[in-house]
Amino acid sequence: MVSRIPRPSHIPLNTSDHRRQYKRQDTYTKIPAVGMIRYDTDNKEQYDSSNRIQQLQSERTKDEKIATEEMRNMEKEADNDEKSELPESALFQPIQDKPRKKVEPSKEMQAAMKVLNDSIKKSPSRNISHQLKNATNIIQQEWFKISSTSSANPLDVEDYLDRFEECSSTLLEYIVNMTDTSGNTAMHYAVSHGNFDVVSILLDSKVCDINKANVAGYTAVMLAALAEVRNSTHASVANRLFQLADVNIRAKLHGQTALMLAVSHGRKDMTQLLLDAGAAVN
Repeated sequence: MVSRIPRPSHIPLNTSDHRRQYKRQDTYTKIPAVGMIRYDTDNKEQYDSSNRIQQLQSERTKDEKIATEEMRNMEKEADNDEKSELPESALFQPIQDKPRKKVEPSKEMQAAMKVLNDSIKKSPSRNISHQLKNATNIIQQEWFKISSTSSANPLDVEDYLDRFEECSSTLLEYIVNMTDTSGNTAMHYAVSHGNFDVVSILLDSKVCDINKANVAGYTAVMLAALAEVRNSTHASVANRLFQLADVNIRAKLHGQTALMLAVSHGRKDMTQLLLDAGAAVN
């Protein structure tokens, strides 16, 4: 079959050293295609026949003009909605001119990480002895301070995860699933605060136990079912979480599922995402 797609006879090469600096929000949908011809009634030289253009203009009806104006207004509103949504996600902020300096764990925490990592290698059962409690407490306090506040920066969390993995994948898994006195992990706190940027980073680690229940018997999915979805990015992360988790686990205390919690709290968006992930209605 012969392709009917027109192809240029010559593709110009850009030999200039001055290249366009892209940002994360610059996508192929926002960058005008080079050489694209746009319809412009004030520039008739772009068209082969000015007489034909005048004929088309004279045939344009009042209804067509109104429809065109309405379409432009809709495009402007959609563009404004998109612009107002982007700043809410720290992961999709514009790339700065200067490289961002990575956040490092404190020297005290790095020393504690080495002690804990050596212990884990020697003891696969991961039973922490009395001598290691101090190292564990140091890691716990700093890790939750970085990952589990309402204003936690996902890029800082990612920097810490990189350092954990540099030590060992076992240490990474241990710290990511570390709990506080209430049995909450960093994932529990991230979904509770509605910090879906951090949720996404934790899911990217590939070691997060998202079905882990806290002392009260609630999993991260159950807490996420109560969170507010503020934009499409958050909805996408929540959907990813639900697809990876067991959405039909019941809370130990009252036997509630994530779907029951979402419905009882009027979270229609979360209810639909849970149903899409296979949540049982009964």
